[in-house]
Amino acid sequence: MAVAFYNNDKFLRLLETPWLHRQVDTHLVFGPLSRNFPAGWLMIAFIAVDVLSKLLSHDKGKIIDGLLRGLIFVPLFMTILKMPKYHQAAFNWFIMKTSCAFIFFIMLIAGGLVGFFAKKPDAIHLTLLGLIWLPSLEFLPKLTEKQKYITISRILLTIPVAYLGFQTGCWH
Repeated sequence: MAVAFYNNDKFLRLLETPWLHRQVDTHLVFGPLSRNFPAGWLMIAFIAVDVLSKLLSHDKGKIIDGLLRGLIFVPLFMTILKMPKYHQAAFNWFIMKTSCAFIFFIMLIAGGLVGFFAKKPDAIHLTLLGLIWLPSLEFLPKLTEKQKYITISRILLTIPVAYLGFQTGCWH
């Protein structure tokens, strides 16, 4: 089943669009990966660290969870390793952008909006972090080439916001 998605012509055409090439090539992380390193190994490393951390815990539920993740994701990622480097980077770029959009949208709603109504002191910090990292500006055609600088700016803006959020006393 995992091989079938890669042999699909529609899937391959989607990965070869000029818009996606520009997005991946100008990205701070996935641009160099697409040229120099099979990004599938990055996915395998992340899942291996997750599985290893679960196996080292003394909770049987976490151990079972780790083993199931390894059994499910490692064969999928091994299939992804058969793709060319650019396709691996594009696939990872898509997964990362989709995950970030979901996570930071939830952060805006749950941490920011609900936090404001609940009068939580860290609501403003969670709202700012959600707005800083929500994928948006890098998709504007004029800013795509400056995507690296947008990411570096996001990192630099995150430092003071996270520090101030930590100082509220709610994050530890």
